Amino acid sequence: MAMQYVYNWDDLESEFHGLPTSLCKIKSITGDNLQLIWAIFEKGGVYEMHSHPHEQFSVMLQGRMMLHVGGEEKEIGPGDMWYAPPNVTHGGKLLADWPIIFVDIFNPIREDCLAEMRGYRAKRLGISEDEVKLDGPRFCE
Repeated sequence: MAMQYVYNWDDLESEFHGLPTSLCKIKSITGDNLQLIWAIFEKGGVYEMHSHPHEQFSVMLQGRMMLHVGGEEKEIGPGDMWYAPPNVTHGGKLLADWPIIFVDIFNPIREDCLAEMRGYRAKRLGISEDEVKLDGPRFCE
């Protein structure tokens, strides 16, 4: 596959992410050192409190949430952004009656998310995980 530099979210496949109660699907593009994830939580979903060794910036595109990062709590909506340093607990209560959408940027890359996406996609398509194609410059040959 030739190097691709421009992507459209509508062209990317989404996969389930997190616990079944999260009602979350993600789309991802992955470079050599950065990963961008588009997270979509359906009504009634849960953005579980969690931490990871990755640095994270996020921006809310749609919906409202009571966000918790470290010891800070704030209601946020479209256009609000947050920073979660490595190993700092974060998550929130989704407040909207429609899907919540936000974008996360990670460094280093969330290999756990890539593995999760590979597993769901392989099962959905009935292929081996080695045959799964993911999106982003990292996966262009």
